[in-house]
Amino acid sequence: MNEIDRIHKMVEAGTITDEEAQRLLSVLRDIDRADEELAASDAAMEAEARRVASLDEPAEVGSAATGPASPEPSGPGPGSGGPVPSGSAGTGGAGASPVAGTPPTSEDAQRGRVGAAAPEGLRWVHVSLLAGDLSLEVDPAASDVVARDGEESVTVEPTDDGFAVRHVKQDGQDSWIDRFLSRIRSGHVELRIPPGHGVDLNVTAGDVKLRDVPFLRGRLTSGNLDARGLRGIDFTTAAGDLDLEITPTEGRHSLRATAGNVHLRLGRGSDVTIEGSVSIGNASLRAPGFDVDRRGVGQRFHGRVGGGAAQLDLHVTTGDIEVRADDDH
Repeated sequence: MNEIDRIHKMVEAGTITDEEAQRLLSVLRDIDRADEELAASDAAMEAEARRVASLDEPAEVGSAATGPASPEPSGPGPGSGGPVPSGSAGTGGAGASPVAGTPPTSEDAQRGRVGAAAPEGLRWVHVSLLAGDLSLEVDPAASDVVARDGEESVTVEPTDDGFAVRHVKQDGQDSWIDRFLSRIRSGHVELRIPPGHGVDLNVTAGDVKLRDVPFLRGRLTSGNLDARGLRGIDFTTAAGDLDLEITPTEGRHSLRATAGNVHLRLGRGSDVTIEGSVSIGNASLRAPGFDVDRRGVGQRFHGRVGGGAAQLDLHVTTGDIEVRADDDH
């Protein structure tokens, strides 16, 4: 029995509600969609490369014609909340089964990448959640991480470089579906964190809202991200839309999305050079001084705001990008 059949059986048995089943199925669809978008992107880029080769024009490495490296939409492994289905899990075909992806922890995956953008010695709040919506805000009066809502479903522990926030482990939850249901039933998680901390995020499924967090790194597998007040970012998403406000002034920054739209607003005082690409989709650049080069079904773009001291690499496999600068309004 594949995961979709199991979900339907659970509804028939009355162990889960229709609403809970739809949330489970939505996660499966999102991850399948990301896989399909990657496959379509690969096919389109291969066709474009053949077209360019036929014209005796070399395909530029890293362009929309050859495509940037894209994150694989896999969820955290058993050691960090349980496997997440991918690939054939959402097709319902014979033999379909979840594949337990085990990407490196966000600390390992990001080591050495954000260092140039974040101040040396910056402390971090490491947030690892399997499912559920998250709101996180900086509280100038806080000295510890405080869970306002969902406090019974998460633990907060001190670490050498800040704090770790994780879901409470419960007995009798052997499958990712059991753990997922437990998380969404525990409700929304709302956190208040002290100033001077970046956020290291590893969320499998759920919408995330951040306010006044200076630096963000990590990954979101399925869900939307809404963040305001960022000064630095090194983040990857598989399926979902991103709405970000960021004011970079130094260092290197990276944002990569597999399937979804990215709305990026550069705050006043931004000093950044942006290199970006969309493999399948369009780029809308509401800022002066940006050059756009259409490549087949995708686009590459380059631009600078201010003196261009910081560097932001922005890549979307399938979706649209909108970039605007506050100084222009």
